[in-house]
Amino acid sequence: MSAASGPVNFLDRYVRDVGLDAAWRSQPLPWSELLEKILDKQTEVNPLLFSPWINHSCFRKDWLHCADQGIGADFIGNFLWLLMGKMAGRTQKDRCRALWLRIQQWYEANEGVEDKLETLVPTMIKGQKKSPKLRASGAQARALIPFTVEASGKWLDDDDPVELAAKSAAIHLNECYAALSIAKETWQSQLLLNSVSFAHQYVALSDHQGDGKLWKIKPKLHLFLELCAEGTKPSLIWGYRDEDFGGSFARFGRRRGGILSAASTSRTVLASFRMQPMVRLMEF
Repeated sequence: MSAASGPVNFLDRYVRDVGLDAAWRSQPLPWSELLEKILDKQTEVNPLLFSPWINHSCFRKDWLHCADQGIGADFIGNFLWLLMGKMAGRTQKDRCRALWLRIQQWYEANEGVEDKLETLVPTMIKGQKKSPKLRASGAQARALIPFTVEASGKWLDDDDPVELAAKSAAIHLNECYAALSIAKETWQSQLLLNSVSFAHQYVALSDHQGDGKLWKIKPKLHLFLELCAEGTKPSLIWGYRDEDFGGSFARFGRRRGGILSAASTSRTVLASFRMQPMVRLMEF
């Protein structure tokens, strides 16, 4: 399915224009123009953005927020909503229950999945008067990306252009995730090309729907494409690394009793850190 063309405006240029020849790839928005766009949208701008030497290069995009909780959750929500319509049942709850059974069966068949949904109800897929988006943690969402590929092959019809496009989008998004752990020589091209192919299908699905209620395009699609084109492996800079670091220091600061305060916690952390084996630096 190919995207329909429409009037060129700011949204089209920076969100809906997803190809390798997109204008924003070769002609990025200048920092001063970006600040003007922000001022047009709101009355105040964070003072940090006006600080000397602050520009685009100082900020890194995070896979957790752009993909797992961004376009990944959006895609899974729309995909499950589409799939739910193919399940048996008289009511929406019945069809969602049937879908949840299929997901549980997939979990059982794939024992390596650690972050599983505990339940699934229709409002976790699509809230009232909202576009579909899976309401779950980032880890639970990313764990379901392979499920969308397997479910596509089982329940989606290649003769239906919408279902074929959803199937293609699932395959390309799964390949994006697979690129996070492959060899350095091939991950960058795989991530870039599959992110573009996924975005083309998503935009086409949105255009086909027409009313913005399903397959809604959000700015995080553009952030996802920029992240995939940056040339830095997302797994080296993502928020999960910070969370792991924070978890380690939380364990250092765990107390068995006494007054809980910033000072006492800091002393406990430093004391625990001092007791860790130190690496000796030697000159060769």
